Amino acid sequence: MSTVKTLVLVRHGAKEQTGQPNPGLTAEGRRQAAQLSFSTEVVCVSPLRRAQETLEHSDIKTQHQTVNPIFREWRQGVSTFLEGEDVKDKESEGDFYLRVVQARLVLLDEISANHITVISHEDFLLTLQKWMKVVDPSQPDPVHLQPGQRVVRRVSFP
Repeated sequence: MSTVKTLVLVRHGAKEQTGQPNPGLTAEGRRQAAQLSFSTEVVCVSPLRRAQETLEHSDIKTQHQTVNPIFREWRQGVSTFLEGEDVKDKESEGDFYLRVVQARLVLLDEISANHITVISHEDFLLTLQKWMKVVDPSQPDPVHLQPGQRVVRRVSFP
């Protein structure tokens, strides 16, 4: 008998263009976040400020929230780093893909909830959807999420 989990994938709202590590949301990004209103058992959120602020300014109701670096953006540009991190320490494509596969396993195997929301970033969420499609070809094609947009995926696993 297989279990079905519902994953709600949310891209953070529009970010500030500061040229500095870890920018927050713009006024538009906060408005986008405020439009997110639903209930979920667990929210997994990236440690980057714009993802944290998206949750903070939303009306997402949850029983449990966790901040986990496994859900952060691919470390390539300055804005993808936390304050104090060496912006020269970029993440290789292979390391990024491995992290996304690990995140998929965390979502499906380690979290017992059946309704999980992930607040993260464009590259991470797109790659996660691609891996879901590889493992289960019946999954819808991956979509590029715009700031503040969400997509729902139902995932079966044994």
